[in-house]
Formats: sequence, structure tokens, C-alpha cells
Amino acid sequence: MGYKVHTVDGKSGEVSLAHVRSQTAQITINTPAAGTHVMCRIPAAATVTAIRGYLVGGTSVTFNVTRRRSTTNVDLLAADLVANTADAWTSSTTIQNGALAAGDTLIADIAAQAGNPTQAVIEVDYTVDTPA
Repeated sequence: MGYKVHTVDGKSGEVSLAHVRSQTAQITINTPAAGTHVMCRIPAAATVTAIRGYLVGGTSVTFNVTRRRSTTNVDLLAADLVANTADAWTSSTTIQNGALAAGDTLIADIAAQAGNPTQAVIEVDYTVDTPA
């Protein structure tokens, strides 16, 4: 969605602010093992668009991302994502529970690892909702 303007440098049209609204929450976990890792607090209402994982060394890291609201946790992926190619991104855009509210916490949940990876990077791409 763009915003209408009367003129900019004598030209009328629409200005897109989509690039301003796209954000990424990221966490780098050294020597990843099964467990939970707090990523961030969401500052404004948003919608998750993708979840990505990057593997350094090892064979694989299996993970999901949890949205915590108040005392309720829900997974953002229906099935865990497996990053199993070293030095490459694995991603999913099949998101469930992707509506984020201001104050929600994102948590990276590592379910398993194989082959002693040295690092795992987990990212959540989201778009901040346009105010009404």
C-alpha cells in the first residue's frame, strides 16, 4: 500500500513505504543445542512473512519459532524447519499464527542438532502493519 501525495518535485503519484515496514529479527546461536533462545520483543503490530535458518558446520539444526503473548506460546511453523545445508539459507513462507501484536516475544526453539554445528542463525521476516 502506498500513500497518495499531491506533488513531489512537481510530480503527483504514490509513494511506497513498503521498504520501511519490512523488518527482520535475527539470532545467532553458537554451538547450537536443543533449547530456547529469546530473539526479540515486537514493538508494533506486524505480520510474519518468512522464517529462515542458516547452518555453519555440522549436519543439521531443527528448529521452530514461538510467539509468546502474555503466558500463551504458539509455534509460527506447523512443522519444524531443518537447516541441513552448510553455509546456505533454508526458509519457509508457510506461516501459521503469524499475526504479531505489540509486545509479543519471539523465541527460537531448537529441537535438535546433528554433526556438531558451530553456529545457527535463525531469522524471522515480518512486515509492520500499516496504521488505520
